[in-house]
Amino acid sequence: DSVINVSGGAVTYTEAMVNPSVLVGADGRRYTLNNAPKDMRYTRIGGQGGGKYDRWGPVVQYTASRARREAGYVEGQSAGKVKIYAPTTVLDGKLVSQTIIGERQTSGQDALASRGSLQIGAPASGGAFGSSSFANAVVQDLIIAAGRSGLDANFWGSPLNSALPAQGRIAAEILNASGFGSIEMVANGGIVQEEGADLKLGDKTRLLIGATGEAGITLGGNISTTGGSVTIQTPANRESGGRGLSI
Repeated sequence: DSVINVSGGAVTYTEAMVNPSVLVGADGRRYTLNNAPKDMRYTRIGGQGGGKYDRWGPVVQYTASRARREAGYVEGQSAGKVKIYAPTTVLDGKLVSQTIIGERQTSGQDALASRGSLQIGAPASGGAFGSSSFANAVVQDLIIAAGRSGLDANFWGSPLNSALPAQGRIAAEILNASGFGSIEMVANGGIVQEEGADLKLGDKTRLLIGATGEAGITLGGNISTTGGSVTIQTPANRESGGRGLSI
C-alpha cells in the first residue's frame, strides 16, 4: 500500500549532570534562573567569589556550584497536516498521523504534542464553510466507503491517460486507523457514508462533514469519538440517515 505519514516523532533527551546558573541577591540568598524574583537586585553570579583585592585590583574567584542529575526523557513532537484539494479524490492507501506523549508531557511539565489534521476539500475558500462568502470546496462528490478497494491494473498501466471513478472515495477504516485529531471533508456535490462504514475515531477528534450540492449528505453508518465533536453541515440542512444509526 502507498502511505502518507505525517506522524510527529519524538526527541529523546539523555540523562545528564546539570549545573544550574545561580544568582546571589541583595538579601544574600541564592536563586536559580528558574525562580529568581524579577524585582530583586542581584549582586553577583553564584560560583564567582567577591570582595578580595590585590595590588592590581579585585581578584576573581570561583567556587563550584552544586550539580544535579537530570533524568532522561522523551518529548513527543506535533504531527503534521494533510490537505487534498482535487475534484475527484481517490484515497485507497494508508494515512498515518500518530503522536507520542512522553512522561513529562503526561504529567503537565511540558506541552502536549498536537495531533495531525486531514482536509479533503477546502473547508475555508473565500470564507468558512457554511458562510455566505464560502466559494468552492474543489472536491465534487465523495464516498466514505464500508471497505477498501483499489484501482485496477488497467488504470495503473497508464494512469495519466486513464479516467478516475465518477465519485471520489476513502474507506472508513483508513480514517479510523489514521490517528488524525481533526478531519474535515467537504464537497461541492454530495457526501455519502455507505451502510456499515462506521467511523470510530480517536478520543477528542474533531470531525466536519459538509456538502453544498443538491445531493446533500447521506449517513449510512455510526460515528463515534469520545470527548470529540461532530459537525454535519449543508446550506439547506439536506442530511439523511438510515435507521438505528447513532452519532
